[in-house]
Amino acid sequence: KFVEDFSFPGIEFRAQRFDDGVKSSCFTWEVVLMDAPDTIKGISFYELEDDGTGLIKYVRDVPESAIKPPIFGGLARKLRPGVGVFQPVKIGSRPGGL
Repeated sequence: KFVEDFSFPGIEFRAQRFDDGVKSSCFTWEVVLMDAPDTIKGISFYELEDDGTGLIKYVRDVPESAIKPPIFGGLARKLRPGVGVFQPVKIGSRPGGL
């Protein structure tokens, strides 16, 4: 239904992976623009109200940079090579976190 509601000529929305939580959900997607050789990918997070109405209370959409490669990413890696390197973190290792 979501893809049908946001269908526009020349723009194709492709949902990829879904996490089907109870009160929140996250999914990855890509957008194809007309005959463009590259797509724009992203991730979206939706959270529902706690009152059982099913209304959406929070949305966060995070698209990747449309500039390939991202300008500041290369600069940040030159200044701080560890930027953008993700590693597992032990549960309880961050103060105030899980």
